[in-house]
Amino acid sequence: MYQATNPTLLFTTPYTQDQVEKLRITLTQNNEAINFSESDVTWDGNTVSIELTQEQTARLRTRPTLAIQMRVKLSSGKVLSSQIIYTTVSETFNLEVL
Repeated sequence: MYQATNPTLLFTTPYTQDQVEKLRITLTQNNEAINFSESDVTWDGNTVSIELTQEQTARLRTRPTLAIQMRVKLSSGKVLSSQIIYTTVSETFNLEVL
């Protein structure tokens, strides 16, 4: 992922949209978080996608590592968390929003 770009993040789940009551995806770095809820995502079968904005990725730093996690509440009431995904953010020289 690069600063000041608008990447799409994809998550494959064992569940479909009709099985999920609530969803949260959190990106965290330096004790700051970017949060997404079910209204921010797009479903395609068992795949959830979110598109980050240039403004959101411009806030990210190249260090420390970026942590990403998804949590869901199923219609059955069960709440589950994904493993935490750690990734790097690559530097962009110009952080201007185009």
